Amino acid sequence: MKALIVIGIILLVLLLVGLIPVGAEAEYDDDGFRLKVRVGPLRLRLGGREEKQKKERADKKKKEPAEPEEEKKKKKLPSLELIKIALKRGYAFLCRLVSRFRVDVLKLHFTSAFDDPYVTAMAYAAAGTAMDGLLRVGKGHISFSDLRADVDFDRASPSVDLRVALHIRICQLVHEGLGFAFGFLIDFLRFKRGIQHVKSSDR
Repeated sequence: MKALIVIGIILLVLLLVGLIPVGAEAEYDDDGFRLKVRVGPLRLRLGGREEKQKKERADKKKKEPAEPEEEKKKKKLPSLELIKIALKRGYAFLCRLVSRFRVDVLKLHFTSAFDDPYVTAMAYAAAGTAMDGLLRVGKGHISFSDLRADVDFDRASPSVDLRVALHIRICQLVHEGLGFAFGFLIDFLRFKRGIQHVKSSDR
């Protein structure tokens, strides 16, 4: 009886964890780019450290010793067929994963403004067409949208006000991740068996 209670508690905890939403919120305007990561009720703000990270990467690159040419030659690259398998699986995984995301907020205000009035008008028309297409593609996946394109012939530079907030549940991430991992593992084993079969037939 106790074992059943423990198993029930574990399953309940896993279910609750799986329902936790994870996502991100990105904003871009005249003040720059901002990014927040969301895990359940928690919010973690990222950004503002780009210059520091670039400097750290540059220092790290300077400290790393150059790899000898002989060592580079010894490294074997994966076969082209295996790369094709990984790309095919990865593309299918990304398509399924993107379809699982839910867009909570999609706000885009674009003001077309360039030195050339013709370019301004063409950019305005292209932006409107792109926004209509975006709404059609995202139909059923966007909870709230605010897309607007304006034109200003008195200004010489365009302005963009963008905000995107989206989320996915942990259980959906785990489901798609396991599907990708098992699918790739099966393809990899088939690939290995095919190589072994070719080698044995050559003998």
